[in-house]
Amino acid sequence: MKLSRLVCLGLLLLVLPACNPVYVDSPIGETPLMLDPEEWEGTWMVEDDVITVDVLDSENGLLRIAGIEKTDAGELEIEAFTIHLRDGGDWIFASIEDDNEGEPRYLWGVLRRSGEQVLELDPDRTKFRALVEAGTLPGRLNGDDVYLGPLEAEHLALILSDVHGFLFDFDDFGVAMRISR
Repeated sequence: MKLSRLVCLGLLLLVLPACNPVYVDSPIGETPLMLDPEEWEGTWMVEDDVITVDVLDSENGLLRIAGIEKTDAGELEIEAFTIHLRDGGDWIFASIEDDNEGEPRYLWGVLRRSGEQVLELDPDRTKFRALVEAGTLPGRLNGDDVYLGPLEAEHLALILSDVHGFLFDFDDFGVAMRISR
């Protein structure tokens, strides 16, 4: 199943295995996205998987997504994740806490919603690495890992602009479609 793909970020869809993440120390974005449960809650199709979405906290932009995952042993288990959504103008910043031993870190990406569909894009690690190395964006490198932060409003605007080209990976995107409320 591709629940993991879900959370590489996106609508409610960010997981991590197949992605090349860029990490942040806390959910990315300044202002939580105000969530209307009528617009977000329901059953969504993501590739071949079905997930359920609930609004946990509409004022703080928190969603809970859940789906059934088949383990290597063939058992079925429910996987659930909390996603932090922040306002980014035309885009929505989405973050999910990574199961990392030690300090907390978040995977993130951007979403674009159109009606009953959501497009999810992950950051292009190579482009973000270059911006951190050049000092254009604050952050640090740890081997192959890229960590951003702390990010100010101007950094967020730069990330969503095309000043340094489009900084997200169009080769590996996610699409979710709501199939029932």
